[in-house]
Amino acid sequence: MHTSDFAAILLAASLASAAPAPEIRFEPHRVARFHGERVRRAAAADEKVVFLWGHGIQRWDVRSGKSSRVAKGEFHEGGCLFDVDGDGRVDVVVNEGADGPGDLVWLHAPEWSRHVIDTGIDTRDVQVATIAGRRGLLVIQKQKQVRFYEVAADTASHWKKTEIYTFSTPSEEGGLLTADVDGDGVPDILSGNYWIQAPASLEPPWHGFAIDTWSEEKSSALLSLLYTDLWGTGSVDRVALQRAMSPSRFAWFERPKDVKQLWIAHSIAELPDLDQPSGIFTADFNGDGRTDLLVTESGGKGRLMVLFNAGDQHFRPVVMGQTGGILAAILLGTEIVTVQSDGLYRWLPVLPKTL
Repeated sequence: MHTSDFAAILLAASLASAAPAPEIRFEPHRVARFHGERVRRAAAADEKVVFLWGHGIQRWDVRSGKSSRVAKGEFHEGGCLFDVDGDGRVDVVVNEGADGPGDLVWLHAPEWSRHVIDTGIDTRDVQVATIAGRRGLLVIQKQKQVRFYEVAADTASHWKKTEIYTFSTPSEEGGLLTADVDGDGVPDILSGNYWIQAPASLEPPWHGFAIDTWSEEKSSALLSLLYTDLWGTGSVDRVALQRAMSPSRFAWFERPKDVKQLWIAHSIAELPDLDQPSGIFTADFNGDGRTDLLVTESGGKGRLMVLFNAGDQHFRPVVMGQTGGILAAILLGTEIVTVQSDGLYRWLPVLPKTL
């Protein structure tokens, strides 16, 4: 993601100095000050507009610092942005309620009219997906059951629900991605400890296969996930990060020949003391053609860190800043937007002043 953007900055710096491109760093700039607002999640509509929800929903232009209210009330962590009715405008999908089940709703832009998708929902993970050619949403209900909601022909009515897979682990499960894991041309689902093999149609059966065994505690399998070619070998690996644990396990998982067996775990030991990480992203931050990782944490020192890919299945971590806690983060082009307890920030890329 955004590799070309960072490469362009570094190339320009290299040409200007007639020297190898310097290492990029990030400096924070506050967009707005918060006064006790509770934010649970953030999502980007484009490279300047973000939506925040938790105590209410706000739309922010991070370039101008201007905001507008989308909705009042309390909202769970689970939600996403989705052009539900295909009118070219980004709508907001959120799980209403502070604690316990609430309505899963979508708010139609630009007037933000409310429409109920389903009731009795309690989720931290909602993901836009196309399954068997049908547009809709993947949801992990109560962090135990993966469901697919197909966009209704009448988008203002309740959507058709398909139960995909129920987890049997003692831990809650979190993280949602779609990718063709088994190479049959049909997108599968990665969620929590598992990948879930899709049939040719939306109808069951869907079969789940464990990738790892992180399920010892209630929050062990609440994960942030990536599915990417880390090492430039042409083989796609899974990266997993325990988002609700302290310390948090962090590893990449190598695909075995038989993807239905447990995958080969490689601990990312360069960050052994992660405290409730709130985000993980990929980009080539130093222009060397390798996939680097960006990690933010909500607990402890609230660090923002880049793990530069050393090319030998290891990373070189660099702490870009300590914040006291990053509640949510978004990678927007060549900048990072973070939600912190005291405000909304843009972290802009900078190069050494000697240039």
